[in-house]
Amino acid sequence: MNLTTALKILDTYNHFPETRTQQITFLRERGYSSLRGGGLLLECKDEQVRAVVHRVMEEAEQVISEEVQYHRRQMASEEYWQSLYERFNIPEEQREDVSPAELEEMLLE
Repeated sequence: MNLTTALKILDTYNHFPETRTQQITFLRERGYSSLRGGGLLLECKDEQVRAVVHRVMEEAEQVISEEVQYHRRQMASEEYWQSLYERFNIPEEQREDVSPAELEEMLLE
């Protein structure tokens, strides 16, 4: 599942679909017409429908969580580099000429 799909799922369904009708609608919107081990959605057991909806929603939450973690790591990394440049008084216009690795080496010396 990609981020766009995950966001769409959680924007549309900010809570778990409660009724069987809502769950089947949810699955149809995701492109399901039948489930493994069962026939058409309408013929599947309630437990199976609920389990698949739960799995899809958990997957959407996981995709978004991973994206948030990625952006947090990126921001932390950028803040770290910024602090290195500031520590060694490297002006903005000269920062392209000095890599963070070089600054880390200077820090260890």
